Amino acid sequence: MTINRLFDRVMLVVYILFLCDLAVSVQAMRFVEKEKVPEAEKFEATMQNLILLLVPLLCLVYIGLST
Repeated sequence: MTINRLFDRVMLVVYILFLCDLAVSVQAMRFVEKEKVPEAEKFEATMQNLILLLVPLLCLVYIGLST
């Protein structure tokens, strides 16, 4: 695999994580607008833990398995 293909795959992982983060922020704002702040905090905490699992999984799928 060339270095350019590796960087392309790394950027795919970064873009997916950015999109997930954006979606979590929008959902948390919707909870806050409905004055459900405890649910927003719980949702955001859960998603932060899920992101910790998602990062290695995405790296494995997009970068590790494709070499």
